[in-house]
Amino acid sequence: MTDKSELPDGISPSATGNSRGKTKGVQFNDPVDSTFYDDATTQGAKWTSIKADLRVTFDLPDDESPDGGTTCSDTRGKILMNLNEQHIRPVDDVLWQVLSGRLKIYPVRHIKNSEVLKGQESLYQPFWQKALDWMKKDTVGVLVDHDEIYRSIVEMVNHLKAVERNFTVESHPWSEITIHSFLRDYDDLEAFAEQTIRSVDLRERIYSLDPSSFRRFLSVLQMLSNDTCTRKRVFERYIKKFVAKTGILPQNLFVEGVSKIGENPLVGGGFADVYKGYFQGRFVALKVLRVFERGKTDYDALRRSFCRETILWQKFDNANVLPFYGICEDIFRPKLAMVSPWMENGDMIKYLKHNPGVDRRNLVLGVAEGLQYLHSFKPTVVHGDLRAANVVIDDDGQPRIADFGLTKVIDSQASLLLDNSTSLDGGGNVRWHSPEVLHPSRFNLQHCGVTKESDIYAFACVCLEIFTGKIPFWNLVDSAVVMEVGVNDKRPPRPSEPATRMGLDDHMWAVMETCWITQPGDRMTISKVVEQISDLNATYEAPNVSSMTVPTGTMHDAIDDPDWAILLVRGVRRTGEVPVTGGGFADIWRGEFRGKHVALKVIRTFGGNFHEMFSMIKFEALTMLRVNHVNVLPFYGVCNDEFQPNVALITPWMENGDLLRYLTHNIDANRLSLACEVLSGLSYLHGLKPKIVHGDLKAANVLVDSNFRPRLSDFGLSKFYDSLASLRGTPRWQAPELLSPDTVGVNVGKTTASDIYAFACLCLEVFTGKPPFRELSSDTQVLMTVVKGGRPKRPPQHSGSSAGIDDTVWKIITHCWAQNRENRPSAEKVFRALEMHESLLRTQAELKEMFI
Repeated sequence: MTDKSELPDGISPSATGNSRGKTKGVQFNDPVDSTFYDDATTQGAKWTSIKADLRVTFDLPDDESPDGGTTCSDTRGKILMNLNEQHIRPVDDVLWQVLSGRLKIYPVRHIKNSEVLKGQESLYQPFWQKALDWMKKDTVGVLVDHDEIYRSIVEMVNHLKAVERNFTVESHPWSEITIHSFLRDYDDLEAFAEQTIRSVDLRERIYSLDPSSFRRFLSVLQMLSNDTCTRKRVFERYIKKFVAKTGILPQNLFVEGVSKIGENPLVGGGFADVYKGYFQGRFVALKVLRVFERGKTDYDALRRSFCRETILWQKFDNANVLPFYGICEDIFRPKLAMVSPWMENGDMIKYLKHNPGVDRRNLVLGVAEGLQYLHSFKPTVVHGDLRAANVVIDDDGQPRIADFGLTKVIDSQASLLLDNSTSLDGGGNVRWHSPEVLHPSRFNLQHCGVTKESDIYAFACVCLEIFTGKIPFWNLVDSAVVMEVGVNDKRPPRPSEPATRMGLDDHMWAVMETCWITQPGDRMTISKVVEQISDLNATYEAPNVSSMTVPTGTMHDAIDDPDWAILLVRGVRRTGEVPVTGGGFADIWRGEFRGKHVALKVIRTFGGNFHEMFSMIKFEALTMLRVNHVNVLPFYGVCNDEFQPNVALITPWMENGDLLRYLTHNIDANRLSLACEVLSGLSYLHGLKPKIVHGDLKAANVLVDSNFRPRLSDFGLSKFYDSLASLRGTPRWQAPELLSPDTVGVNVGKTTASDIYAFACLCLEVFTGKPPFRELSSDTQVLMTVVKGGRPKRPPQHSGSSAGIDDTVWKIITHCWAQNRENRPSAEKVFRALEMHESLLRTQAELKEMFI
């Protein structure tokens, strides 16, 4: 995109002063020959008369106006061109200035010797032809091609100057002629662009543009929405509107020449993978939003939401905010990649592990200053997911806030990006959420999204991470944090050593407490926080902390273990270019193994310390390998060839999908029989020596094979998932002792009793096709209801699939829901009861058929 710095040679913007002031008319030595404008049909000369698409402005002194009168503006004038092949009439030739999509005619000079330019028509012909082409464009078209037109005019002016130097032509300084129109163009273009985008009819024309033209159109608006533009907010609002509707970004947001280093991501999370790349002589991070075979339609909505947020990111410029270079679309099609500097030091957590002796107070101040920049930006930017994992450290050891704005993108498409095992409000990051976000009804709110005030609360949690190296409430599961903060109004306890030695003294703790105040309006603003921390740091001396040994390792070292020989299988081939589906910790790919279709579950492991990760995977895989039951998903082994450095768990491919998907396509299925079979598999797991607790039982984790049998899956991975992120939020299926151990008075973790509670919730899913507590929109409401003894309501019995929940089935379900885990029946007992009930119903149906 061109700007004011790209004026013709010899023209300086500073020569004119204020570009928004009144522009002085162009001065001439010789009066204009008005007959030039009248004699449009002179014999021997070929004249072309074209109506201008927009207004043609003559801005000349009164005595030199073409009609001898005052300045002529807003004139639908004729553009006259002398294309005589024999000679150019001894009158003013025309300097074509096509700026802002408008054609301005300025008589430039009176040629004393017409013979001088004889035979030089070819020099002018290309520009005249371009002008003809430009004038054929409609209102939207001239905006779309503004950049091209601008560059052509700059080229033309410089070309005519060269002609002037080569021929004896009396003329005026070019700066007097062109500078005012070049600078005034931006004022005129702003008004013209605003009128265009506000027009309902023209907006329809805009939406009909092809993607390439649409990008160029958006780039013009993006160029105009600079800090000096009086219509900046208008343009930004319409840009976001256009992008949200189409998913097309301005051309100037895209970068080219980016290359990827390596085939596998080096970092990843629940919704994106980060690859290392190279761009313009430097290493960069390429953050790629995931897309799966299932949900591609939803991915379009995600892309539009993502694109809308990127409009602001490229404008950020602060020492404590991660720069955003642009979007790369060539490497990961159809996925987009965000390009930003590569931070070799990694995120805050990794940096502190490798550099325990750094000045942590300085890191706290840097994060605060970065947040201050975002909050003071126009329009205000709320981060929404501020935590140490979203703060990276540059080569100078300075913190840079990253992932700003992504929370809004993720929340808008949460059902697509996060599997339904991560459903706690706020995308699973409840430990950093403020009370009003976790429990809006306490504040007389129906819903509370993230705000500047919730960012302040999260900032104090980041401070705790920096001083302790631990997440807030590190000893509690996520659901318990919701109860402690949202309901009981608790805060993380103050740590002692070594946090105090690291800089967390009384004064710093007092600042954090003011950020944790319950009422959002009573918390300090980030500007006040920065001021107080700066004052504290002025008299603070950082301690001298010794270095620590950092564990290292490689994937090959981790799997160099005799047990892996039992698990590893060869001959597995991955099929498909993208995963079929995925969640926070794994992706599911299609594959082939020994002539069969298989599912390849690839667990994401990032970083260099593979030993602990692979040891856990190995333990769970060995557990799964010993399972053999008709209602439990078989496990073939582990493959490490296709997804290095990660490994894939191999199971049969279930074409019928999970239980809910199967029931959606088979509404007449015997749901009671399916529930019995699920319980049969669960009873088998609980009866093994040692027993296996599933830990995440729900319809999404029950697959249906080709014989229409339900098969329990993911039973061996819940412990592994729990180690990666504290108990994942699935409160709709979780027993009260898991949701709030302190409230219930029991802290035993996942047990066979909590599996039985989850089975009752699964039964409700099977008979209704809906998740438990479907009448409650907030998972926080579910959590508080369950802890207080509330349970899902009994569905209507009169019709539909829920008619199968008769009094006997409902009584069994309520027994499984007992508040006290000691009062819940065993899986074996529930299985026998349901099996007997199903047999009785079958017998009754047979007797009825025999005698009626």
